[in-house]
Amino acid sequence: MGQDDAAGGGTQQTIQDLEQQAAKDKEALDKLLVAYQAQEADISELKAQVETLNRELIDKETEKEGINNLLSNLRRQKDEMEVDLAKANTKIPFLESKLDKT
Repeated sequence: MGQDDAAGGGTQQTIQDLEQQAAKDKEALDKLLVAYQAQEADISELKAQVETLNRELIDKETEKEGINNLLSNLRRQKDEMEVDLAKANTKIPFLESKLDKT
């Protein structure tokens, strides 16, 4: 029976060692889970920031297009006014001479 007691003691020690290792492994896994969850939260926050920035970018692009359209219209109006001015400048001498004749 001495041998059975020794074998039983060794088995008991092995069980304790395995339980300790299991506890260490569980603790390590718990730490990994906490770190993983923190990373998930960070990723969610970053995704929300990216979505916000994308919306702002779209708004800015729309605003830029509006400003460019306005600028284009103003340039067109300026060009039309310059043409009208050139026409008026050519009419003035003609009208002045006509006025002088009357």
